[in-house]
Amino acid sequence: MPRLSESPGRRLRLHPGRRNWRQILAGAIILSAFPILGWAQPVASPPAAVHLGGSTVYELQRGLGGLTAEARARDVEGRLLRLANDTTVPIESIAVSDLGGVAVITGGGQMLATATPEEAAQLGQTPLQLGEIRTTAIRAAVIEYRKARERPPLANRLLKIGGAWLMLAGLLWVLSGLHRAASQRLHHWRQTYRNAEARSLVLRGNLVRRLMTAETLVFRLLMGVTLLAGATAALTLTLQQFASTEELSATWLNWFREPLELLTKSVVDYLPSLGFLVVWTVIVAYAIRLLKVASRWVGEGIITIPSFHAEWAEPTYRIAAFLMAAFGLVVAFPYLPGRGSPAFQGVSIFIGVLLSLGSSSAISNIIAGIILTYTRAFRAGDRVKIGDHVGDIVEKSLWVTRLRTIKNEDIVIPNSTVIGAAVINYTEGKYQGGLIIHTTVTIGYDAPWRQVHQIMIEAARRTEGVLADPPPFVFQTALNDYNVSYQINAYTDRPHEMARLYSDLHQHLQDTFNEGGIEILSPMYNQLRDGNHTTIPGSYLPPNYRPPGFRVERPGDAG
Repeated sequence: MPRLSESPGRRLRLHPGRRNWRQILAGAIILSAFPILGWAQPVASPPAAVHLGGSTVYELQRGLGGLTAEARARDVEGRLLRLANDTTVPIESIAVSDLGGVAVITGGGQMLATATPEEAAQLGQTPLQLGEIRTTAIRAAVIEYRKARERPPLANRLLKIGGAWLMLAGLLWVLSGLHRAASQRLHHWRQTYRNAEARSLVLRGNLVRRLMTAETLVFRLLMGVTLLAGATAALTLTLQQFASTEELSATWLNWFREPLELLTKSVVDYLPSLGFLVVWTVIVAYAIRLLKVASRWVGEGIITIPSFHAEWAEPTYRIAAFLMAAFGLVVAFPYLPGRGSPAFQGVSIFIGVLLSLGSSSAISNIIAGIILTYTRAFRAGDRVKIGDHVGDIVEKSLWVTRLRTIKNEDIVIPNSTVIGAAVINYTEGKYQGGLIIHTTVTIGYDAPWRQVHQIMIEAARRTEGVLADPPPFVFQTALNDYNVSYQINAYTDRPHEMARLYSDLHQHLQDTFNEGGIEILSPMYNQLRDGNHTTIPGSYLPPNYRPPGFRVERPGDAG
């Protein structure tokens, strides 16, 4: 088949048995038809440069045939890149010829570019002169492109690749060694100050502990950056050493360069907003810290506020700090990155839905916790009864109240449940003259009530933890069908020992009533005294005791 080639006079000839003559012939026909069809009319567009291997070859001033100058430039770049990568095509094959008044630049039997009369006229030249200039520029660019990509022997390339990876491994090894040395030194210092008692040495130990944490973070950061940057550079160098992967190396670099450029641009554009956020965050943080200092002084009594109790200081600080942080977030929101993006809005809506669906009970508990705090129903450490649970308050937060029972059981009660239940505070009575413990027994009508009072008061006095002043006292709470209800009341300042106090009081009541010869009718029982032994233990009975009951005796019987 014929092939189009260049003659010394820069005329194109067709040689039989060669390829690609159809493309050249078709291009010539199309170029010849441009004036007839009107396709060669210039297209108004900005100028565009033709590049090869990162260097500018020449500049196109206008579009042509419905294509803009930018589109023409990209099309020429593709042709030049294919020619430059085909090292079998000699540089001397790049030539220019005149076809119907249009200068056509060819190379290796392929059409590369054109120079139209309109472009030449705009520069004050003929099409062939402009084509000569562009041909010279193309030859120089191809020579430079191929020279830059000339590959050394395979052994040298492999040596370069191995050196790059060894350098990366050596750098990582050096960083690891520095990390080990610094860690050992800091660990030695920490062991030195671990058991120190002097305040200065304790402060040094705390400083060393913080340095250890900072050193670990810095090492991890350096290792990550070094590994990422070094691996990227080494892999890029490896891909560039082979023709089949050279183009992939550029793609690989673009994967990192484009995101980094975008990130850098975004960071630079965001710097003014970031500066405002930093200043505003510092202001809010110091305001909250100042509020915390004030609340501590109020809690310690250094600052007194009329009608404001010291135990309100901590919860008030928490509420005020939360409101201040919320206000700071509202002010900072317009300066947050990505605030107007659909992703940010979607996440905000999602979080809002979650809060609205799941926060009703939490909000009710928080409100109940605030009410309990400012009503001073109880404080941490108080012995209370909440519903059916009796124990000591171990924690009081905005959400829950933790109660530890006398059996050492921890009960977590939501504040909304606490505020809806009856709360009995036994500790509060300690500050009002003493808590009154009380218990009731039933005694028969045959026992003198004054003697019963003395016996019960004596039992209370024997109980350890009962106050002598105010003295114990007795109430007769009911006159029942078969007995009288007597209630002993005694003051104590040990509400946390209520279980033991009641146990001891009951023991002493049994002893004192037995000593007084009076039966306790609790629980009440009925019996016919027909000679049965009394229920009082024998050790409390007199030596001449006789069982009571109905008995018929004859005169002179001794029993």
